[in-house]
Amino acid sequence: MLRTLVTLAIVCAVVLCDGNCPGTTPNTNPFWTAAPVLVNTTKNGKLFIVGEKSDTLFPMFVLHTWGTPYEQGFAQGTLLKKETGLLIQMMFKRIGATIDQYLGFLPEKLRTLIERYGLDFVLDLTYEATRFYTPKYWEEEMRGLSDASGTPYNDILRMHMYVLF
Repeated sequence: MLRTLVTLAIVCAVVLCDGNCPGTTPNTNPFWTAAPVLVNTTKNGKLFIVGEKSDTLFPMFVLHTWGTPYEQGFAQGTLLKKETGLLIQMMFKRIGATIDQYLGFLPEKLRTLIERYGLDFVLDLTYEATRFYTPKYWEEEMRGLSDASGTPYNDILRMHMYVLF
């Protein structure tokens, strides 16, 4: 009962706050109001772009896919081939440039594994530890993404493991 009352009090405080609550900052960022523009299509997907480059905003891709998980990944890899490879290159470049400053925050055993065998090894171990709990469609989609984009499957897999690690 007490939990319900506390939850109700918090909800009321949030709902009744008119945006001028102490400690809050209003969102003054502009909104995109134009309709998405179709950029490209493929058998199982459509790629749209939303917005225009300005001082505070950059255009954003919106991807719509359908079909089997493999077909969806293949459509993504086809429509975003350049961006997929670039994203993974940039991510691992950034990790390589900054990992030393974060090693001290990791448990000693994990830090030792990274220092001795490298980050790829630890990310592969993360996959091995989680693969029994990962739906197969997830791997099928990544396989399609790899096949269409030309980005190595293990690189795509490691990128996804990094957020779990």
